[in-house]
Amino acid sequence: MRYLIETKKSQKDYNIKKIICFISLIFFSLEIQAQSIEELTTSEWIQDIDFLQEKLYETLPQASKRIDKGLFQQKVSELKTQLSVLSAEEIIVEMQSLLALASDNGCFIYPFQTALNFPLLPLKCYWFTDGFYVCDASEPYRHLIGKQIIQVNGTDIEEIFDKLKPILPADNEYFQRYMFSMYLQIPAWLKWADILMDKNKAVILTASGKEEEVAFSSVQSYIPLKRELASYGKISASNTSHKDENYWMEYLPDEKTLFIQFLQISDQEKGPSFKKFVKAVSKELNSEKVENLIIDNRYGGGGNGFKLKSFTDLIRDNKTINQKGKLFVLTSRSTRGTVLELTSILVMNTKAILVGEPTGEGPNLVGDTKEVILPNSKIRVSLTHTFWSTSFDSDIRNTIKPDRNIEYTFTDYQLGIDPWLNAVKSEKKNEIEEVIPATNVINSIVGMHSISDRTLEIYEENGRLYMKIERKIKSFFELKTELYFLKEGILSTDINEVKVYYQKNSDNELSIKKIDWYGEILE
Repeated sequence: MRYLIETKKSQKDYNIKKIICFISLIFFSLEIQAQSIEELTTSEWIQDIDFLQEKLYETLPQASKRIDKGLFQQKVSELKTQLSVLSAEEIIVEMQSLLALASDNGCFIYPFQTALNFPLLPLKCYWFTDGFYVCDASEPYRHLIGKQIIQVNGTDIEEIFDKLKPILPADNEYFQRYMFSMYLQIPAWLKWADILMDKNKAVILTASGKEEEVAFSSVQSYIPLKRELASYGKISASNTSHKDENYWMEYLPDEKTLFIQFLQISDQEKGPSFKKFVKAVSKELNSEKVENLIIDNRYGGGGNGFKLKSFTDLIRDNKTINQKGKLFVLTSRSTRGTVLELTSILVMNTKAILVGEPTGEGPNLVGDTKEVILPNSKIRVSLTHTFWSTSFDSDIRNTIKPDRNIEYTFTDYQLGIDPWLNAVKSEKKNEIEEVIPATNVINSIVGMHSISDRTLEIYEENGRLYMKIERKIKSFFELKTELYFLKEGILSTDINEVKVYYQKNSDNELSIKKIDWYGEILE
């Protein structure tokens, strides 16, 4: 999801640390001339709630489809009746629960703005395959680094996650797990889940069976903490750091592989523009030394999707690289925004193998955020306002699943092991030869066809059969895939879960009957 401030420019990075850092720089520097939110009257809170509801439905694309109106209105009514007995902090979290009904990671209340200034635990954690671990901590809790957290305030981590899901802003559960490590540590969120026992501290139970008391602290104690996940800004085969770069590449001579990592699709403050970077990638790919390409989209977020086409066309049209077993895209639960769009476009237009975790958003996403300020409390709220598609409009998937799943353990993290890269290295070329359709099928089916209100073209090139859909204005959805004979009447594609069904018409010519698009039948 693209996080934009009022100028609608993308932020530079989308990991939790930089989101909080950005928010703190903005909001801790502002002097908001307003009464304390604790002094607001019930009628003033009602005005803020009504304003939030109005702006949400006015701003969020397809709000009536994304939000259960009956449930939303029920929760609004319940909140209004409880205002007299709720604290301001509790009202804020209830308002966040309203926003969470949009199932969009760009619709949320900034938890660390001046008007709220929520504290949190000074721990940097991550949910690995084998458990929830502390990656970094402020003094006097540095002895907790490397410890697995089993419980907080007597409640198991998985149970806390289930309780917090209704107020975690996200498109799917994968991104909720990514954001959970931060929201778990905010006392207001724990209180909402009926887990908070002491407003000043939390009791943590580690895997060793030892309980530790950790005091809530200001966001400034959290910002400096580090959590360097696999190959983030650097690969083990190199000593070069790229942590301040939106995009970078390195050649791995032992594997004859070019490794590219994208954090954001926008020009860098220092270094080559995105346009020049794409030209540099082209030069590398056209050299005889590169035999494989890895595109790392695990940690990316925002940027400008209109910049992508020069890069995706380059990869699609490179006959050497665009082959099964030579082109890989790495994904994680935090893959979203413009980098998610890049991932989806590559799936639709190349023979790439996806390696990793299900992504934090689906192929059709709501992006570009704007900020609204509630009239009485002056609380700042992020809302998304633009729909971007990289698939058929009817595609309601909220994630893109990888072809090869990986497990990322805390031991991997400690030892600097990257299981994504290990999975790529162990990948063997598909020994099953795809069957090119017979000449009579190719000759009979080429031409223009209509499916789901879109025009698709079936064409022949060098004796092989392809299908493509051209991009429309204000859409990133385009398709080019090779077609293979699966069995009579069915063609498979380069996209694992997409099949094309054809039939003979009255003139004994072949025509497209339907497409099985990730389980959805398009006619």
